[in-house]
Amino acid sequence: MPYQTMTSDSVPSIPVARPIVLAAAPHPMLLAGATTRHAWRDLVSFLIAFVAVVAVLQTLAWVAQGADLIDDTRSVNVGLTFVTAFILLVAVASILRRRRQPIASIGLCGRPWWMIALFGVVALVGTWIVMYLTVLITCTLSSDLCASFTSNPQRIAELLPRIHPAGLCAIAVFVGIYEEIIFRGFLLTRLRKATRSAVAAVLLTSVLFAVPHALSQEPITVVPLCAAGVLWAVLTLWQRSVVPAIIGHALFDLCSLIQLYYFQPGWD
Repeated sequence: MPYQTMTSDSVPSIPVARPIVLAAAPHPMLLAGATTRHAWRDLVSFLIAFVAVVAVLQTLAWVAQGADLIDDTRSVNVGLTFVTAFILLVAVASILRRRRQPIASIGLCGRPWWMIALFGVVALVGTWIVMYLTVLITCTLSSDLCASFTSNPQRIAELLPRIHPAGLCAIAVFVGIYEEIIFRGFLLTRLRKATRSAVAAVLLTSVLFAVPHALSQEPITVVPLCAAGVLWAVLTLWQRSVVPAIIGHALFDLCSLIQLYYFQPGWD
């Protein structure tokens, strides 16, 4: 039998199993299942709830104050904060349920505890740095503005009762959780979807966060508060979790309140 050369055409093909590459599911904070219209509707719904809650509670507070039913307005301020926060968190939960979105869509995502703790510390240190730099720059521009920063602790002391440090800790933790879920968890993600711009969402949420605080404190505090809001927003988008910002925010507020408790004269 003559020798025959085997060619590639004469070799039978053998089926080879190839791995199936599945595309990774988009992160819930990207709101892939929602449209721009849905994001705008959710923002408007939250705004209506916010205005209604603030209007009703402030009206009740003014009526009670006019009727001399309130002895300590500072305790009332704390109570109104807790009630407002609870109602707004319920509003956010209702929006998530209506859209069938998980709590991960507002940044309440699971991560290794050491990573959460690490970036929580990063958020705290970064907050102190941006606060110090913005205050320093502002003070170099005007001595009057520097005097406003100096008197701001007294403004804060006029808003809060001087309670035990354990109570201050509870307030700091609650405010850190509530404000970060609202501003960086809900508003930031929905504004990014609505405006199709992460930069616009970061700036808008930072301004929305800073202005109400500055209205009850010295107006110039809007500058460092806005800078802190930018830091927390960028950290939230980077880590795709709002938990580090919550930790940094709560620890910053706690340090500030403890400092007031021990070093602010006349706070009683």
